[in-house]
Order: sequence, then C-alpha cells, then structure tokens
Amino acid sequence: MTSYGWMLPFIIFYLVFWGLGKMSGWKELAEIYPLSSTDSDTEIKTFGFVSGKVGGVRYNNALKIGINNRGIFFDVFFAMKLGHPRFFIPWTEIQALIEKKSFMTSFVEVKLKQKPDQKIILPKKIFGDGAFFRPYHLKVQDDYNVQ
Repeated sequence: MTSYGWMLPFIIFYLVFWGLGKMSGWKELAEIYPLSSTDSDTEIKTFGFVSGKVGGVRYNNALKIGINNRGIFFDVFFAMKLGHPRFFIPWTEIQALIEKKSFMTSFVEVKLKQKPDQKIILPKKIFGDGAFFRPYHLKVQDDYNVQ
C-alpha cells in the first residue's frame, strides 16, 4: 500500500489559502468585479510587494496592485493564488477613498458602492503615485472630513 502522507502539507497549504480568500471576502470581490481583457488595454502603473488589508486579512508584502484610468487591479503573488483570483474594481464602483493614519504610515480605505461594509485598505503611496489615473471626483479624503 502506498503512503500519501507526503501530500498532507500541500493539502494544508491549499486549505489555508483557500480559507483566507473566503474569509477576507476576496473570492466574493472577484465574483462581483471579474477581470476582463478590456480592463488592461491601457497603461497600467503597477506596485508589487504591497501590504494591505482585504476584509479582516492582512496581506504583508503579498499584494500586486495596478492602477489605470479605468480602475484598480488586485492580485496576489504565486504562492497565494489558491483562493485568490485576480479582480478589477472600476473607479465608477468606488464610493470614496478615505485616508487612515497609523503611527508612522498613511493608508487609504477604499469604500465600494456595491459592498460598503467590505474593508479594503492599501498604502496611500499607491494613490499618490497613481493620481494621474484617478478620476477627479475621487480625491483621497481625511478620515475626519468624511460625511
């Protein structure tokens, strides 16, 4: 009889990343905002090894974010692909960009129209560096100025 014990680490690895994708809301976001071929047909400013938060899950240096004149691309690095399909949020689906400050860093919370309770938090530098792509009506607001 052949032992399949060597597969156990791979099964655990798969279940952990699948669970994180489900728990964070990533999979649901990918269903609501699927990536299509036309979403990437213009110039894209990309950021790799980005730390951020989706739902209650913190992704430390694991995100790949892209910004163009149509919206924001979300992806993770290869090892985390299980349970984390790529997705694209158009600017028209973003209600607000709200700046949050911690000890020495500024982050931006992305508020979505279809899922207002879904937390997406990214470094502010992404929105500063990609400002020429962002529509005029979506300025980064200070947390205390939000209506």
